[in-house]
Amino acid sequence: MTDNAPFSASAVAVDGHIVIAVTGEIDASTAGRLWSAIEHSLHPDHPLVLDMHKVTFFDASGLRVLLRSQEHCPQLVLRSPSRMIRRVLEATETDQLMTIQTECYEPGGHGATARECHNGRSPARLGQRTTRH
Repeated sequence: MTDNAPFSASAVAVDGHIVIAVTGEIDASTAGRLWSAIEHSLHPDHPLVLDMHKVTFFDASGLRVLLRSQEHCPQLVLRSPSRMIRRVLEATETDQLMTIQTECYEPGGHGATARECHNGRSPARLGQRTTRH
């Protein structure tokens, strides 16, 4: 990976929580930028959601950022992590330490957290499979 690796992280407030949409490569050259975006979005009263379905590369540098983020924000949710991220999390068994939200939406386009999907909202009824670790 290079210093010019494609990467972006943009934050928006949605329904009482912060969502950071992350795209591109997360490696040693971009991990600091990811942490900066997360650090500026941390708020003790608001959950933090990292939408990571557009991440194309992810290594130990990114994993360190996620673990550090979770220390600062126990309500951290990884939304739709890409296959690359899931592989790293599963290989290191850190997927067991995080809340992972796969696509789980109510009819009408309203999102539901993994916890909501498992607490009274049937994933089959919602039409999507959801896992929570």
